[in-house]
Amino acid sequence: MINLQRAKKSPNFFRRLTGISPQAFEELMAVLKKAYPDFERRRLSRRKRERAIGAGGKFKLSLEERVFIALFFLRHYLTYALLGFLFDLHESNAYRNVKVMKEFLREHLPLSERVRGKRTGSIDEFLEEMPEIELLIDATEQERQRPKGREERKGYYSGRKKRHSIKSQVVVERGKGLILDVSSEWLGSIHDLKVFEGSGVVRRFASFKVKGWVDRGYEGIERVAIGWEIEEPKRKPKGRELTEVEKARNREINRERVKVEHRILAMKRYRVFGGGYCGRGEGYSEMVEILAGLVNMEQMIRMGMDWVM
Repeated sequence: MINLQRAKKSPNFFRRLTGISPQAFEELMAVLKKAYPDFERRRLSRRKRERAIGAGGKFKLSLEERVFIALFFLRHYLTYALLGFLFDLHESNAYRNVKVMKEFLREHLPLSERVRGKRTGSIDEFLEEMPEIELLIDATEQERQRPKGREERKGYYSGRKKRHSIKSQVVVERGKGLILDVSSEWLGSIHDLKVFEGSGVVRRFASFKVKGWVDRGYEGIERVAIGWEIEEPKRKPKGRELTEVEKARNREINRERVKVEHRILAMKRYRVFGGGYCGRGEGYSEMVEILAGLVNMEQMIRMGMDWVM
Protein backbone atom coordinates (compact mmCIF):
# COMPACT_ATOMS: atom_id res chain seq x y z
CA MET A 1 0.00 0.00 0.00
CA ILE A 2 1.27 3.49 -0.84
CA ASN A 3 2.02 5.39 2.37
CA LEU A 4 1.24 9.11 2.42
CA GLN A 5 3.53 10.03 5.30
CA ARG A 6 6.48 8.26 3.71
CA ALA A 7 5.79 9.98 0.39
CA LYS A 8 5.88 13.39 2.09
CA LYS A 9 9.49 12.84 3.18
CA SER A 10 10.71 13.21 -0.41
CA PRO A 11 9.39 16.42 -2.05
CA ASN A 12 10.46 15.36 -5.55
CA PHE A 13 8.87 11.94 -5.20
CA PHE A 14 5.70 13.48 -3.75
CA ARG A 15 5.39 15.78 -6.76
CA ARG A 16 5.86 12.82 -9.09
CA LEU A 17 3.01 11.04 -7.29
CA THR A 18 0.53 13.92 -7.05
CA GLY A 19 1.63 16.69 -9.43
CA ILE A 20 2.01 19.26 -6.61
CA SER A 21 4.64 19.97 -3.96
CA PRO A 22 4.23 18.89 -0.30
CA GLN A 23 4.02 22.60 0.64
CA ALA A 24 1.12 23.14 -1.74
CA PHE A 25 -0.53 19.95 -0.46
CA GLU A 26 -0.28 21.15 3.17
CA GLU A 27 -1.74 24.55 2.28
CA LEU A 28 -4.54 22.86 0.38
CA MET A 29 -5.31 20.54 3.28
CA ALA A 30 -5.48 23.45 5.73
CA VAL A 31 -8.30 24.90 3.63
CA LEU A 32 -10.06 21.60 2.99
CA LYS A 33 -10.10 20.49 6.63
CA LYS A 34 -11.97 23.65 7.63
CA ALA A 35 -14.46 23.34 4.79
CA TYR A 36 -15.08 19.58 4.93
CA PRO A 37 -17.80 19.40 7.65
CA ASP A 38 -20.04 21.77 5.69
CA PHE A 39 -19.34 19.95 2.42
CA GLU A 40 -20.15 16.58 3.98
CA ARG A 41 -23.37 17.91 5.50
CA ARG A 42 -24.48 19.23 2.10
CA ARG A 43 -23.44 16.01 0.37
CA LEU A 44 -25.47 13.86 2.78
CA SER A 45 -28.46 16.21 2.57
CA ARG A 46 -28.78 16.09 -1.20
CA ARG A 47 -32.30 15.68 -2.55
CA LYS A 48 -31.91 12.20 -4.05
CA ARG A 49 -30.40 10.67 -0.91
CA GLU A 50 -32.84 8.30 0.80
CA ARG A 51 -30.99 7.60 4.06
CA ALA A 52 -30.62 9.91 7.04
CA ILE A 53 -27.35 11.70 7.82
CA GLY A 54 -25.13 9.30 9.74
CA ALA A 55 -26.52 6.19 8.09
CA GLY A 56 -24.62 4.20 5.51
CA GLY A 57 -20.99 3.17 5.23
CA LYS A 58 -18.09 5.29 6.39
CA PHE A 59 -14.96 6.13 4.43
CA LYS A 60 -12.08 3.88 5.45
CA LEU A 61 -9.34 6.47 4.95
CA SER A 62 -8.75 9.91 6.44
CA LEU A 63 -9.60 13.09 4.53
CA GLU A 64 -5.90 13.72 3.86
CA GLU A 65 -5.45 10.23 2.41
CA ARG A 66 -8.55 10.59 0.24
CA VAL A 67 -7.36 13.89 -1.23
CA PHE A 68 -3.99 12.22 -1.86
CA ILE A 69 -5.73 9.38 -3.71
CA ALA A 70 -7.71 11.83 -5.88
CA LEU A 71 -4.53 13.70 -6.83
CA PHE A 72 -2.75 10.40 -7.47
CA PHE A 73 -5.58 9.34 -9.78
CA LEU A 74 -5.46 12.62 -11.75
CA ARG A 75 -1.69 12.42 -12.00
CA HIS A 76 -1.48 8.79 -13.21
CA TYR A 77 -5.00 8.03 -14.53
CA LEU A 78 -5.09 4.41 -13.41
CA THR A 79 -8.06 2.10 -13.55
CA TYR A 80 -10.09 2.09 -10.34
CA ALA A 81 -9.25 -1.58 -9.87
CA LEU A 82 -5.51 -0.83 -9.83
CA LEU A 83 -6.02 2.31 -7.74
CA GLY A 84 -7.94 0.28 -5.18
CA PHE A 85 -5.22 -2.38 -5.12
CA LEU A 86 -2.51 0.23 -4.45
CA PHE A 87 -4.46 1.79 -1.58
CA ASP A 88 -6.07 -1.36 -0.16
CA LEU A 89 -9.58 -0.43 -1.26
CA HIS A 90 -12.30 -2.15 -3.22
CA GLU A 91 -12.62 -0.88 -6.79
CA SER A 92 -16.02 0.70 -6.05
CA ASN A 93 -14.64 2.46 -2.96
CA ALA A 94 -11.72 3.84 -4.95
CA TYR A 95 -14.21 5.25 -7.47
CA ARG A 96 -16.35 6.85 -4.76
CA ASN A 97 -13.33 8.38 -3.04
CA VAL A 98 -12.12 10.01 -6.25
CA LYS A 99 -15.61 11.16 -7.29
CA VAL A 100 -16.37 12.86 -3.95
CA MET A 101 -12.92 14.42 -3.60
CA LYS A 102 -12.98 15.86 -7.12
CA GLU A 103 -16.28 17.53 -6.32
CA PHE A 104 -14.80 18.87 -3.05
CA LEU A 105 -11.59 20.10 -4.70
CA ARG A 106 -13.52 21.95 -7.37
CA GLU A 107 -15.22 24.06 -4.69
CA HIS A 108 -11.98 25.31 -3.16
CA LEU A 109 -9.31 25.54 -5.86
CA PRO A 110 -8.65 28.88 -7.63
CA LEU A 111 -10.60 27.99 -10.74
CA SER A 112 -10.73 30.32 -13.70
CA GLU A 113 -14.09 31.97 -12.99
CA ARG A 114 -13.11 32.63 -9.37
CA VAL A 115 -9.75 34.08 -10.33
CA ARG A 116 -11.61 36.45 -12.67
CA GLY A 117 -14.45 37.26 -10.34
CA LYS A 118 -12.99 37.44 -6.83
CA ARG A 119 -13.31 40.97 -5.49
CA THR A 120 -11.12 40.87 -2.36
CA GLY A 121 -7.42 40.43 -1.74
CA SER A 122 -4.58 40.11 -4.18
CA ILE A 123 -6.60 38.70 -7.08
CA ASP A 124 -8.86 41.74 -7.14
CA GLU A 125 -5.90 44.09 -6.86
CA PHE A 126 -4.03 42.71 -9.84
CA LEU A 127 -7.17 42.64 -12.00
CA GLU A 128 -8.42 46.08 -11.02
CA GLU A 129 -4.99 47.61 -11.55
CA MET A 130 -5.26 46.53 -15.18
CA PRO A 131 -8.13 48.14 -17.07
CA GLU A 132 -6.14 46.81 -20.01
CA ILE A 133 -5.58 43.07 -19.86
CA GLU A 134 -3.41 40.89 -22.09
CA LEU A 135 -4.63 37.37 -22.77
CA LEU A 136 -2.64 34.49 -24.20
CA ILE A 137 -5.02 32.10 -25.94
CA ASP A 138 -4.48 28.61 -27.28
CA ALA A 139 -6.43 25.41 -27.89
CA THR A 140 -5.21 21.90 -27.11
CA GLU A 141 -6.43 18.45 -28.12
CA GLN A 142 -6.51 15.24 -26.16
CA GLU A 143 -6.86 11.86 -27.81
CA ARG A 144 -9.94 9.90 -26.80
CA GLN A 145 -11.26 6.42 -27.40
CA ARG A 146 -12.75 5.77 -30.83
CA PRO A 147 -16.52 6.39 -30.58
CA LYS A 148 -18.86 3.60 -31.63
CA GLY A 149 -21.32 5.62 -33.69
CA ARG A 150 -20.39 6.69 -37.22
CA GLU A 151 -21.61 10.29 -36.82
CA GLU A 152 -19.94 10.58 -33.43
CA ARG A 153 -16.67 9.29 -34.89
CA LYS A 154 -16.88 11.90 -37.64
CA GLY A 155 -17.43 14.70 -35.12
CA TYR A 156 -14.53 13.74 -32.88
CA TYR A 157 -12.06 13.03 -35.69
CA SER A 158 -9.35 15.68 -35.93
CA GLY A 159 -7.99 15.96 -39.45
CA ARG A 160 -4.95 17.83 -38.16
CA LYS A 161 -4.08 15.25 -35.50
CA LYS A 162 -5.31 12.26 -37.52
CA ARG A 163 -7.12 10.83 -34.51
CA HIS A 164 -10.31 11.15 -32.48
CA SER A 165 -9.87 13.90 -29.94
CA ILE A 166 -11.46 16.33 -27.50
CA LYS A 167 -10.51 19.99 -27.75
CA SER A 168 -10.21 22.56 -24.96
CA GLN A 169 -9.23 26.22 -24.99
CA VAL A 170 -7.04 27.81 -22.31
CA VAL A 171 -6.75 31.56 -21.65
CA VAL A 172 -3.82 32.84 -19.57
CA GLU A 173 -3.16 36.35 -18.23
CA ARG A 174 0.19 37.45 -19.65
CA GLY A 175 1.66 39.20 -16.59
CA LYS A 176 0.99 36.75 -13.75
CA GLY A 177 0.66 33.62 -15.85
CA LEU A 178 -2.64 32.60 -14.22
CA ILE A 179 -5.27 30.62 -16.10
CA LEU A 180 -8.28 32.92 -16.35
CA ASP A 181 -10.53 30.77 -18.53
CA VAL A 182 -10.89 27.19 -19.72
CA SER A 183 -13.56 26.21 -22.21
CA SER A 184 -15.95 23.29 -22.04
CA GLU A 185 -15.07 20.27 -24.16
CA TRP A 186 -15.38 20.55 -27.95
CA LEU A 187 -15.28 17.98 -30.72
CA GLY A 188 -11.83 17.48 -32.20
CA SER A 189 -13.09 18.40 -35.68
CA ILE A 190 -14.07 21.94 -34.61
CA HIS A 191 -11.72 24.72 -35.75
CA ASP A 192 -9.90 26.73 -33.07
CA LEU A 193 -11.62 29.94 -34.14
CA LYS A 194 -15.04 28.32 -33.77
CA VAL A 195 -14.06 27.18 -30.28
CA PHE A 196 -13.02 30.73 -29.42
CA GLU A 197 -16.28 32.15 -30.75
CA GLY A 198 -18.40 29.63 -28.87
CA SER A 199 -16.44 29.79 -25.62
CA GLY A 200 -17.83 33.19 -24.61
CA VAL A 201 -14.41 34.66 -23.84
CA VAL A 202 -15.24 37.99 -25.52
CA ARG A 203 -18.34 38.39 -23.36
CA ARG A 204 -16.60 37.40 -20.13
CA PHE A 205 -13.84 39.97 -20.61
CA ALA A 206 -16.12 42.71 -21.94
CA SER A 207 -15.24 45.05 -19.04
CA PHE A 208 -11.55 45.12 -20.03
CA LYS A 209 -9.65 46.63 -22.89
CA VAL A 210 -8.13 43.41 -24.19
CA LYS A 211 -4.98 42.62 -26.10
CA GLY A 212 -5.05 39.02 -27.33
CA TRP A 213 -2.01 36.93 -28.28
CA VAL A 214 -2.86 33.99 -30.55
CA ASP A 215 -1.24 31.63 -33.03
CA ARG A 216 -2.08 31.21 -36.71
CA GLY A 217 -4.91 28.83 -35.93
CA TYR A 218 -6.97 31.87 -34.95
CA GLU A 219 -6.70 33.62 -38.31
CA GLY A 220 -9.74 35.85 -38.71
CA ILE A 221 -10.23 36.38 -34.96
CA GLU A 222 -10.66 40.13 -35.53
CA ARG A 223 -14.15 39.43 -36.90
CA VAL A 224 -15.14 37.79 -33.63
CA ALA A 225 -13.13 39.71 -30.99
CA ILE A 226 -14.43 43.12 -31.95
CA GLY A 227 -12.54 45.89 -30.19
CA TRP A 228 -9.62 43.67 -29.20
CA GLU A 229 -6.04 44.41 -30.20
CA ILE A 230 -4.67 41.19 -31.68
CA GLU A 231 -1.06 40.04 -31.81
CA GLU A 232 -0.73 37.18 -34.29
CA PRO A 233 2.30 35.81 -36.20
CA LYS A 234 2.26 36.83 -39.83
CA ARG A 235 1.79 34.01 -42.29
CA LYS A 236 4.35 33.69 -45.11
CA PRO A 237 2.83 35.22 -48.27
CA LYS A 238 2.38 32.90 -51.21
CA GLY A 239 5.31 33.10 -53.58
CA ARG A 240 7.67 35.12 -51.38
CA GLU A 241 9.47 35.09 -48.04
CA LEU A 242 8.84 37.15 -44.93
CA THR A 243 11.15 40.11 -44.42
CA GLU A 244 13.70 40.05 -41.58
CA VAL A 245 11.59 42.59 -39.69
CA GLU A 246 8.50 40.38 -40.03
CA LYS A 247 10.44 37.29 -38.91
CA ALA A 248 11.76 39.16 -35.87
CA ARG A 249 8.23 40.26 -34.99
CA ASN A 250 6.94 36.70 -35.30
CA ARG A 251 9.67 35.51 -32.92
CA GLU A 252 8.74 38.21 -30.43
CA ILE A 253 5.07 37.21 -30.53
CA ASN A 254 5.90 33.53 -30.16
CA ARG A 255 8.17 34.23 -27.16
CA GLU A 256 5.21 35.75 -25.36
CA ARG A 257 2.59 33.34 -26.60
CA VAL A 258 4.58 30.29 -25.49
CA LYS A 259 3.60 31.09 -21.88
CA VAL A 260 0.12 29.72 -22.48
CA GLU A 261 1.69 26.52 -23.83
CA HIS A 262 3.72 26.26 -20.62
CA ARG A 263 0.48 26.38 -18.60
CA ILE A 264 -1.11 23.75 -20.83
CA LEU A 265 1.97 21.58 -20.36
CA ALA A 266 1.67 22.02 -16.58
CA MET A 267 -1.93 20.78 -16.80
CA LYS A 268 -0.79 17.85 -18.95
CA ARG A 269 1.53 16.67 -16.18
CA TYR A 270 -1.67 14.97 -15.06
CA ARG A 271 -2.16 11.96 -17.31
CA VAL A 272 -5.94 12.27 -17.07
CA PHE A 273 -5.43 15.27 -19.40
CA GLY A 274 -2.06 14.52 -20.96
CA GLY A 275 -2.70 10.92 -22.05
CA GLY A 276 -5.56 9.25 -23.88
CA TYR A 277 -8.95 9.95 -22.32
CA CYS A 278 -11.04 6.85 -21.63
CA GLY A 279 -14.19 8.45 -20.23
CA ARG A 280 -17.42 9.10 -22.08
CA GLY A 281 -17.34 12.90 -21.73
CA GLU A 282 -19.36 13.30 -18.52
CA GLY A 283 -17.46 15.51 -16.13
CA TYR A 284 -14.67 16.29 -18.61
CA SER A 285 -14.99 20.08 -18.30
CA GLU A 286 -15.01 19.85 -14.50
CA MET A 287 -11.86 17.71 -14.60
CA VAL A 288 -10.05 20.27 -16.80
CA GLU A 289 -11.09 23.06 -14.42
CA ILE A 290 -9.68 21.15 -11.44
CA LEU A 291 -6.34 20.80 -13.20
CA ALA A 292 -6.34 24.52 -14.04
CA GLY A 293 -7.08 25.21 -10.38
CA LEU A 294 -4.15 23.08 -9.22
CA VAL A 295 -1.80 24.86 -11.65
CA ASN A 296 -3.12 28.25 -10.51
CA MET A 297 -2.71 27.33 -6.85
CA GLU A 298 0.96 26.46 -7.23
CA GLN A 299 1.62 29.55 -9.35
CA MET A 300 -0.02 31.79 -6.76
CA ILE A 301 1.90 30.16 -3.90
CA ARG A 302 5.16 30.79 -5.77
CA MET A 303 4.21 34.47 -6.20
CA GLY A 304 3.12 34.86 -2.57
CA MET A 305 -0.50 35.56 -3.55
CA ASP A 306 -3.56 34.68 -1.50
CA TRP A 307 -5.08 31.81 -3.44
CA VAL A 308 -7.85 30.83 -1.00
CA MET A 309 -11.20 31.33 -2.67
